[in-house]
Amino acid sequence: MEHMPKEKKRAKNRRACPLPGDESQLPVHYSAGEPRLEIIGDRVLVDGLRRVLSYTSERLVLQVGKRRVTLVGADLCMLDYSPLGVQVIGTLLAVEFGDL
Repeated sequence: MEHMPKEKKRAKNRRACPLPGDESQLPVHYSAGEPRLEIIGDRVLVDGLRRVLSYTSERLVLQVGKRRVTLVGADLCMLDYSPLGVQVIGTLLAVEFGDL
């Protein structure tokens, strides 16, 4: 086994980051049918909402595209509900993803 300095090992193991505007490297969440969530402070914006599966102030279960998205927290409240998406406010503790 050859000896390689730590700096070279680290550089060898790093993957190149895509440049801004490189559309071939878009994250999977931009794929059709996949959930897209944006968390800003105490707000969560959810795009691609199909329907609300269950709703309490501590747990919100949504069908988003082909997936189930569960928001867990305190004082959760849905705002701006529409077929395109929903805005949720409250204290977010966890986000769970699953298949339907």
